[in-house]
Amino acid sequence: MTRSKKDLPLHLRHRPHQFKFFVGNENMIMSLESTLKQEQKPSSYLLSGPSGCGKTTLSRIIMKELGVTNHDLYEYNISNQRGIAQARSIIDDTHTTSFSSEGKGFILNECHMATKEFWNAMLEVLEEPPTNVYFVLCTTEPIKLLPTIITRCSHFKVSRLTRRESFGFVKKIIKRENAEIGKGVISKIVKSGGGSPRQLLVNLNTVIDLDNDEARLEALDEFVIDDATIVDLSKSLLADDNWGKVSKILKNLQADPEGVRLKVLEYMNKVLLGGINVRAGEIIEEFSEPFYQPALLTNACFNLQS
Repeated sequence: MTRSKKDLPLHLRHRPHQFKFFVGNENMIMSLESTLKQEQKPSSYLLSGPSGCGKTTLSRIIMKELGVTNHDLYEYNISNQRGIAQARSIIDDTHTTSFSSEGKGFILNECHMATKEFWNAMLEVLEEPPTNVYFVLCTTEPIKLLPTIITRCSHFKVSRLTRRESFGFVKKIIKRENAEIGKGVISKIVKSGGGSPRQLLVNLNTVIDLDNDEARLEALDEFVIDDATIVDLSKSLLADDNWGKVSKILKNLQADPEGVRLKVLEYMNKVLLGGINVRAGEIIEEFSEPFYQPALLTNACFNLQS
């Protein structure tokens, strides 16, 4: 039995279906819209960025703009379907007739998880697919993709929402839901959301039906990054503590690794602004690339061991 829209969780109920409703990333959206208006449209697109920032949602909007409807849209989680057999199946599907669309579309989520054999098989079809066949590749770790794959795609980077954008987004959804939620709760939702529209809505969905703001604030505690632990980690890295001490802090740090990275960078920036500190500069350099997985945070801290 199909659920009505009002029964869906907020992150599904308010998923945008047009570019004009996509929150944040204005310049990237303008560039993407311009690309899709070209007479000779690219056949392959690469969307990279943190988890929960709208890559799959954006992929579906792209396909809609390209004239691909649901019956001719195929979505794959490449972390589960990553070998040469899957690549051959996709290639075979590109040659079948469309059901009701102007073309066929293939969305490959977590595409950095694909094997080398998968990509070797896919190279030709990505460069010269059949007429009106389109691909959108989504990844949190574009650095893991083969350069030959990246060069075959029009690449667009999806960023996290700024704090201001997050506030506006949450307040807009609260208004649409005819709810009354205090500024303190909204601030905590924003703080715990880490700039991810999906996480913001998941957190809001957790508390929106609670009776009062006090209960909402208490419920949000589990989502908020522990700033005290971030400070402990930052100080430990600055002091060049041994790996045993650093790893113990990391084990107690239950938070989004990208959120941790940004907090550590903020701390190190304050340290540098207070005076010359070579170690802080080294940490900033090691933390310069996004941490989309916990292992990347751990590895960065390990790399700083002297």
